[in-house]
Amino acid sequence: MSEWISVNERMPEKCEDVQVFCADTQEQMVAFLVTNGRFQFGTYPLNDQLSGVLICRPSHWKPLSLPPQ
Repeated sequence: MSEWISVNERMPEKCEDVQVFCADTQEQMVAFLVTNGRFQFGTYPLNDQLSGVLICRPSHWKPLSLPPQ
């Protein structure tokens, strides 16, 4: 199992899905690095169009575990 990596230590590759931890909300989710330490972790479609994207600045991240075989 992967250990948590501080975003101050290093960032994942851009657009790589990772698990993130947001310390302020105590939430964990799958996200990907967009730019400048911002991660996209959700989209909310409205009328079949992309209407919004949630962005967070997590304190830590780690690689996703391998999927089941």
